[in-house]
Amino acid sequence: MNEAARRQLFVYWKTRHDSAAAAAAAAMAMQAELRRHHAGLAAALYRRSEERSEGGLDEVTLMEVYSHAGGVDAVLQETIESAAARQLAPHLRGERHTEVFSAL
Repeated sequence: MNEAARRQLFVYWKTRHDSAAAAAAAAMAMQAELRRHHAGLAAALYRRSEERSEGGLDEVTLMEVYSHAGGVDAVLQETIESAAARQLAPHLRGERHTEVFSAL
């Protein structure tokens, strides 16, 4: 399997604790829409365990994970980022951070 076929995305971001449920619902709806339009896309959403308040801010960290049998190429990554910019912006506290890993 070549490197491009193994690419997976891990995207983490913060939201307010009091709106975490709404943020998670928006992210899951976005992921469901992406899966409908991109056959073979797998998407999951995680919440950081044992979240702690930093500097008095009551925030929650969420992480989206994306994989595809053919890898998450640059075009699919841009599609995911564009969808997030439209659908998750109201829930973000700061920026989304994207990391790309390849399966071994």
